[in-house]
Amino acid sequence: MMLNTVRKGYAFLITILVIGIAAAMMSVVLLLSGIDAQKNARYLEKSMQSMAAAWSCAESALLSLRNDWDYDGDETINVSFGYGYPGGIGYTTTPCTIYPIGGYGNDDRSLCTHATIDGRTRYLEIGIQRIKPDISIDSWEEATSVTLCTSPTL
Repeated sequence: MMLNTVRKGYAFLITILVIGIAAAMMSVVLLLSGIDAQKNARYLEKSMQSMAAAWSCAESALLSLRNDWDYDGDETINVSFGYGYPGGIGYTTTPCTIYPIGGYGNDDRSLCTHATIDGRTRYLEIGIQRIKPDISIDSWEEATSVTLCTSPTL
C-alpha cells in the first residue's frame, strides 16, 4: 500500500512541474509579444510624425508659393509639433526638405517634400493645378521616392 502512495506523489509532482513549465512558457511568449507590439507602436509613431512633418513642410511651401510665384523651394526648414511649450515634454522640432518647385507661373506646378525622423522617411508629391485666385490641387500623394520633382541642391 505504501508503494502506491509514493507513485501518486511522483505523478502529482510531475503534473505540477509540467503545468509550471507551461505557465512559464506562456508568460515568456506574452512578454515577448508585448515587447514586439511596443516596438511596432514606436515605429508607427515615428513614421506618422515624419509624415506630419512632410505635410507641414508642404503647407509652408504652398503658402510661400501663394505669396510669391517666384518662390523656388529648394530649402530645408524646421517644423515644430507636439504638445506643451518649446523645449517641454512631448515637443519636438525636426527638419524637412522642400524640393525645387517645378513649373512656372500660375498653372501646372509641382511640389515635393520629405521628412525623416529616427530613420523613418516619408515623401509627398503634390500636383498643383492653379495657384491663384485660390490654390487648386490636382494630386496630393505619398510616394516611396520623389519622381515628380528634381533633387534638392542643398
